[in-house]
Amino acid sequence: MTMHSGRIRNAGRGLAAVLAGMVLLAGCGGETTSQVTLDQLAGAAADFDGEMVEVTGRVETFEDPRHYWIEDDPQNRVAISPEQTVADRVGEEVRLVGRFSYSPEDGRSLEVDEEATAAANAGL
Repeated sequence: MTMHSGRIRNAGRGLAAVLAGMVLLAGCGGETTSQVTLDQLAGAAADFDGEMVEVTGRVETFEDPRHYWIEDDPQNRVAISPEQTVADRVGEEVRLVGRFSYSPEDGRSLEVDEEATAAANAGL
């Protein structure tokens, strides 16, 4: 491998990261996305209501009625919709990007933005 081919390869990686970031912004309508933990969302849910967030957790489900959520070890939970975005990932750790919602009646939920999620996971 020549020095020139190594530079091209490194430039390609940098370009991929920039493009992934652009897709993330485009998927979110140019909004800023906050990287948060489930603990932060549980502790200050009202502060994040309506915000675009990036969060990581383990997918879990319940059968009756069928629903999905992500959780961490202290069992901070956030419901996920649309459900098909995580239905085949039960038991797995996932990184999701979407609009977080909170209400005392309905709890915490995340409406997943599939394009932004794909962009956030492109570098993994």
